[in-house]
Amino acid sequence: MAAGPRTGLFGSSAKQKAEAANFEAFMNSAPNFAGRTLAGITWGGDPPDVLCTDDKGNRIGVELVQWLDEEQTAASKKVFALEKSYNDVIQSASVQPPANVGFIFIYAKLPLAAKNSAAFRKEVYDCVRQVAARYPEWEDPQGHMFTDFCSYPSLAQHLEGLAFYSAQRRSHAQLGIDWIVFRNHGGAYTTDWMRDALLENIKRKIAKYARPHNKLKLEQQKLSGFCLLAYYDEAVLHNTPYDAPGFGFREIAAILASELAANSHPFDKVFLYSPREQPPALQVWPPL
Repeated sequence: MAAGPRTGLFGSSAKQKAEAANFEAFMNSAPNFAGRTLAGITWGGDPPDVLCTDDKGNRIGVELVQWLDEEQTAASKKVFALEKSYNDVIQSASVQPPANVGFIFIYAKLPLAAKNSAAFRKEVYDCVRQVAARYPEWEDPQGHMFTDFCSYPSLAQHLEGLAFYSAQRRSHAQLGIDWIVFRNHGGAYTTDWMRDALLENIKRKIAKYARPHNKLKLEQQKLSGFCLLAYYDEAVLHNTPYDAPGFGFREIAAILASELAANSHPFDKVFLYSPREQPPALQVWPPL
């Protein structure tokens, strides 16, 4: 079996740790990806990202690229950061909910700054108690949106509204489970977005090694093989899915293989890795 990644040599940034973890997971699922037994691994070939050696001292380079849509990811991370700024303060799982409340959705205008957290938390629970007392029974399955925060300056500053749902219409809120929450993310999507994101990210890697200085650096490594690994990681949180009924991992791999066949590139082998799949690693180029 291949030697495990020496993450200490790889660095300590979040990006480096993620790359090391994904490469290790890939090797565990495809230990013979290089077509030979590996004796060692070092990180940061400058370029490529990873340098492997076999028992004869031959060097195999591996370039890594994450499979994600960068625009979707940037937008999603902003949303996650905004939601976290409220969730860390509200912590509704630790508070006993009113008996007639099913759950409450938050609609925020802007992130909650730490200096405002104490005032906001006090006001949100005061507001919940007042609303629950005034509306003991709600029959509308669409819930009730409350936007009148004239008595709550911190809520008025930060919120568009709070949508209350009755325990009569929804599951009753319980201590230990968050009941003041943001709506789940989702919506309509097309698999074209993630297919195109993968193709664009790989095209950028191909363009990288077409530049003279990178091409020269790669030649100086005297590699006996050069691989590309596209791995699926952050996209599971921040991107729309890549699959749909009748279309998925293998279909995208086939599209990528056609693109690689039609265009020159420096890679001897190209792999896709997604922990959502079984098996998770797939050789795309040359097609098996």
